[in-house]
Amino acid sequence: MKKPKKITVKFFLHTILKPLDETKPEEEREYALYTRITYNRKNTDIKVHYGGYFRTLEEVRTLQPHLLPFEEQTFRKVVLHEVSKQGEDIDMKGLGDKYARYCLSIHALFSNHLKARLRSESAHARPKEFGEVIDFKKESLEFKLIFRAAKKLFENLEEVLSEEFWEEMRIYEAYYELYKKEVTQKTLYQFPIVVDWLNGTHLMELEPRLLAYFEAEPFMVSRAINTINRIVWARTEKIK
Repeated sequence: MKKPKKITVKFFLHTILKPLDETKPEEEREYALYTRITYNRKNTDIKVHYGGYFRTLEEVRTLQPHLLPFEEQTFRKVVLHEVSKQGEDIDMKGLGDKYARYCLSIHALFSNHLKARLRSESAHARPKEFGEVIDFKKESLEFKLIFRAAKKLFENLEEVLSEEFWEEMRIYEAYYELYKKEVTQKTLYQFPIVVDWLNGTHLMELEPRLLAYFEAEPFMVSRAINTINRIVWARTEKIK
């Protein structure tokens, strides 16, 4: 059997780029966290999605001890997934764009999907002018909070929402409950991400949890899986 190629992941602070605040003294300046991925004698530098700006790598390990292990595993998963699709001669230059999509939280995708759908369907709710009060696009606001606010603002919200929306929301609530610790304690970096869905590992873990959750309604398991699959692929369909 052919020995698999080695994947090297090396983190660094990109001090060639501008720091977060140039007015600070040199020793206090914070720089963006990057990684250099090397595979099959080719490499590329990619900005870490869940990183930020730091003074030293030791500061990263102290302030966010779970971040680097999570990101290293993510980069390895991304490379292996691309190798499974393209073979060993993968395009390292395009790896950064793929990583930016593959590393996204599935829960966050689901939340944003429902926020967009709620914005669209609540356009017919009364009073209509209140639709401009809610910031549906703000990334830090999760669907649950947006929905609570919408129920308080609109008089006839439940009447205008479609059956499909209610079923998607029910599936979202099930997913949230099944992964509550992972999605609420984000700094642990244990939440499932897109590449986990694409390589099949998350589905293998999720399906038995759904079977237990929907024990009285087993037909909901396939509906939940199909819904999540549709949402994930809608976000990744442009990846070649």
